[in-house]
Amino acid sequence: MINFFASSPLFSFLLAGLIGTVILLYLLRPPVLNRLISSNIIWKRVIGSSRLISERWRWWLSVLLALLIAILLLSAALRPSVNGQADDRTLIILDNSPSMGALTQTGLSRYNVAKDSVMKLLASLSKDVQVMLVDTQRQITTPSFSSISDALEILEQLKVGNSLEPLVPSWVATVDASKKFIYTDGVLIGGVPEGFTLVSVFQSVPNVGITRLSFATIPGDAKRRQAFVEVVNAGSDSQLVEIELAQTQSRILTRRVDLGPYEKATHIFDATKFDSGPVKAAIFSNADRFKADDTAFGYITEKKQVRVGLVANRQDSKLFTLLNLMPRVFVSRLTSTEYAGLNPGEMSFDALVFDGTPAERKPTVPSIFFGVDSSTWLDVSVTPIRSSQLAVNKNAGHPILRNISMSDLLVETGFVFGASDDVHALLEAEGGGVLAVAVPGAVKNLSLIHI
Repeated sequence: MINFFASSPLFSFLLAGLIGTVILLYLLRPPVLNRLISSNIIWKRVIGSSRLISERWRWWLSVLLALLIAILLLSAALRPSVNGQADDRTLIILDNSPSMGALTQTGLSRYNVAKDSVMKLLASLSKDVQVMLVDTQRQITTPSFSSISDALEILEQLKVGNSLEPLVPSWVATVDASKKFIYTDGVLIGGVPEGFTLVSVFQSVPNVGITRLSFATIPGDAKRRQAFVEVVNAGSDSQLVEIELAQTQSRILTRRVDLGPYEKATHIFDATKFDSGPVKAAIFSNADRFKADDTAFGYITEKKQVRVGLVANRQDSKLFTLLNLMPRVFVSRLTSTEYAGLNPGEMSFDALVFDGTPAERKPTVPSIFFGVDSSTWLDVSVTPIRSSQLAVNKNAGHPILRNISMSDLLVETGFVFGASDDVHALLEAEGGGVLAVAVPGAVKNLSLIHI
């Protein structure tokens, strides 16, 4: 139902004045015309045959028709509200999901094309129109109606997002607005709600992308590893694509392949030389117009046994028990005398752990020292811990402790290192003093921990 009087006092005043004017015009009687006739017989017969009720009915019908026409004209001129809500509102949904970043034939992205269209729409609206701008990546956290100038400022701040699951709040479908638009390529957003005008910016463009990256060992040869890279040509033209699999600057595998129209292919790389850790896969093509799916990341998990030599003179070493509980760790026990008798070429360990036993020479494999208060090959001063409990802060920037949590760690006994330029501090006490250091050099991740 149209509620005219609830829209504004001005409209109510104009409506009342219009009705009064129409009725006043009908109440005004024209002046009586004097005419000379030869006889009154004819007029008496005409007056006698007319009915007063019929004349009144026609008069009222004419008044009502005049009022209806006048009200409709006023309504069209002033555009009153419907259901008590202003009809000078425009709702705009702008899709800024990743697929909108695809480049069109003109060189602009789909998002830029949609953005330009929204700006043209805003420029065509009346200045008193209120605009609500909604995006599919929820960069506008609380959409609301505002002026056109405010909507333009919000529009300049929007950009293409990363979420592959675009979201439009459900309550947007119930917003009362006279005009509703949605600007999208239709790739990720799905169906268009009822009552919205769809402005499509979709253009078919050449696109190749990575859809899978995985690793697996070769059956029957656990020492060899393969990488599987699945690539897809989503365009109607053949493309020459370069596939790159990289872990470090020295570990890069490349291959060039021809992909036919709409072809999906899996390519296998020998990744045996790759170490445990992250791996990046990328594809390159001069004709590709969508870059968001050109990169993928995977992780190689090392499953081989780690050979650890535990150097300890005590038979009840707790470290020996703890190391034996770790998966894929094979521990060999050595005394300090047995270790001293080994030549560097005979060192068949991946790592060494010294439990309260010093080493006379610098180890040639990554090593960890526990509870050692002196060293002949490292000039670092050591003093006993005097406090009963020390809270520990770690050096999060050092690679040794990058993925190790030290929360709620308290040290009750051990030694504190003095400052030195030859070592890197790993753990520091909150009250001062270094509790663990790492020794740089050719042997990586060599550390001394005195606790």
